[in-house]
Amino acid sequence: MKFIDLINEAVQKNQISQALRDPNFQVGIEFEFIINDQTAKQDLLDEESAFNFVQQMMKYRSLEGEVKEDKSIIPENNDGWGIEIVTPVMSLQQSLITIPDIFELIEDIGYTNRTTGLHINLSHKNINHQNIDPHKLASSLEDERIYKTMPERRGNMNRSTEMYYRATGTVPRGEQEDKFQTMHFKDNYVEMRGIGGKDYHKKWPEIKKMLLNYAVKYYLAATDPSFQSKKMKLIGLSIQERKKIFDQLLQNKQHNDLINNYMEYINEWFHPSIFDYWLKMDMEQYKNMFNLIFSYKKNEQLFYTYLEYVMNFLNYLPNKEKRDQILKFILREEIIGKYDKNRIRSILKNHNISII
Repeated sequence: MKFIDLINEAVQKNQISQALRDPNFQVGIEFEFIINDQTAKQDLLDEESAFNFVQQMMKYRSLEGEVKEDKSIIPENNDGWGIEIVTPVMSLQQSLITIPDIFELIEDIGYTNRTTGLHINLSHKNINHQNIDPHKLASSLEDERIYKTMPERRGNMNRSTEMYYRATGTVPRGEQEDKFQTMHFKDNYVEMRGIGGKDYHKKWPEIKKMLLNYAVKYYLAATDPSFQSKKMKLIGLSIQERKKIFDQLLQNKQHNDLINNYMEYINEWFHPSIFDYWLKMDMEQYKNMFNLIFSYKKNEQLFYTYLEYVMNFLNYLPNKEKRDQILKFILREEIIGKYDKNRIRSILKNHNISII
């Protein structure tokens, strides 16, 4: 079995069918979007008229929901108003009808950009929310799948709860601590905040899969004592086992199957249990490791993903001189030459670095 097969975990079709038949799932959705005169195809004099227009359009289409102002949304060229539609609580099955209907409304009267998101609030009538194992849920959310579909959600827009868990061994629970994580624990439900970005309302097939994945994982994390995601099992690897994998990787000068499979799941390079091993490396070992990472050029997006994780790691490196040497080595023209400099600057800026 390939390494990637070990760590990738899919929700089974029969689990999805069971969830859809379960009347006890409760779903509430928050849709964020932008409306202006051009998208509405009429003059909207002020914020109140924009809200009234959205409410009228919802009533015309027999859609239920509360229309709210959202100051966190930034319209392009400051033209328009940030709008949030909050649906009433509904069944999981009904949500599969309501979401695309409201997406169609957004397409007809507004638009979405990088500052807009879709928040899914999930609960179950027969689940005591205190019984949910947040670690199991966090380790199975597959935030990377969201970022592949919606790359703008990486970084400041929504911090990965999965990576928070990997870095700290805990899952944030307090309002201030977890408000901008991809998973936000409330008193009696979980808010999934990872989905969003430009044109998210045009990605219903992908969002539908994410919603059903959330529902099944949420239920298993609360009710099945044997449920443990394969990612969580991987997290459980001992430091010795991880060191053995890293030794094998670093001894290879070319990409073999082991390396190629491991590269597909880059965040396992940066698991905290191996950080002590990394911190003891000398500069020559760092060079070998980063040459190996950045020579894997399957596609351009992977380069930015790897760079993001490397910057995260450098935040843990206490030796500033060594950190600066690594940055200088990574940001050589041979490595970054063909990639988008503005994109690279943006990643560095997120980590308070301004070198290029």
